Amino acid sequence: MKNPTLDPSWESQKTLDWHGSKTDLVELVYALHAAGKLKGDLKHSFAVMEKALNIDVGNYYRLYTDIKLKKNPNSLLDELKTSLLDKIRQENL
Repeated sequence: MKNPTLDPSWESQKTLDWHGSKTDLVELVYALHAAGKLKGDLKHSFAVMEKALNIDVGNYYRLYTDIKLKKNPNSLLDELKTSLLDKIRQENL
């Protein structure tokens, strides 16, 4: 997660707090990997996200299996898309 172009003090800042479910975060990370937006090892991606977002996901593969069994396996992505579109519409009024 190091970015030499950023102020190095960013690493000492408080982490962000995840307010979604663990399943939501698993859906997001898997979606980012599937779209090619995150490259590399899935295990490393989860370790970075857990640290950055102050959450312990636990067994992400089991949660991913649960997601695949859901009637709507991309419910978080649908919610994010709707929320962003609503925000854009409100700002354009």
